[in-house]
Amino acid sequence: MTMDNVIVMGRKTYESFPNGPLKDRIHIVLTRTPQSSTTMYPNVFFVNTENLREKIDQYKSSKKIFVIGGREIYDLLIDYCEIIHITIVDMEVAGDVVFSYNLEYFVKNYSLLYESDPLISKKDGVKYKYFTFYKK
Repeated sequence: MTMDNVIVMGRKTYESFPNGPLKDRIHIVLTRTPQSSTTMYPNVFFVNTENLREKIDQYKSSKKIFVIGGREIYDLLIDYCEIIHITIVDMEVAGDVVFSYNLEYFVKNYSLLYESDPLISKKDGVKYKYFTFYKK
């Protein structure tokens, strides 16, 4: 879905990639200190909130733009998203970050375009479903 397109994320999400940037994607990484962030990858750009729109505008006519997290980035950009792809995973996990939106929020504020049948991960048996919503 994101292959050959643009992915927008926060610095912590970018740093969570164990093998570096994802192949065949342009990475726009939102950080409070882009001037101190360096990269050896030509497809990775560090920006702050002031120049995020300018960087997205460079690509939006020729590529799809995907916001992939984390929570602060979703909170900042969700109102600009026309299509929302969500995976709901039926699993309790330990952590200190909680997604700000639940399925009911999207049902109320967006039109449902797609809902998968319940799926089960072959690797660990976890149940999940895919949803796609379009802004009303």
